[in-house]
Amino acid sequence: MTKKMLALKGNGTTTGGYVLDGSESDLEDGVPYAYHMARASCGNCDQGGPVVGTA
Repeated sequence: MTKKMLALKGNGTTTGGYVLDGSESDLEDGVPYAYHMARASCGNCDQGGPVVGTA
C-alpha cells in the first residue's frame, strides 16, 4: 500500500511560507486539506501564490 502525503492548511511550504487556504469540507483531525491552486504565502519574496501539486 502506497502512502501519500497531503498538505494541510497552515503547513509550511518549500519557500518558508504557509498554506493559507483549505477545503472546509475535507478535514484531517479538524484541519482543512489544501487543494491545487490554493493560496500560500512565500517566505522568500513576502508575496503569495498558488499551491501547485498533485496527490
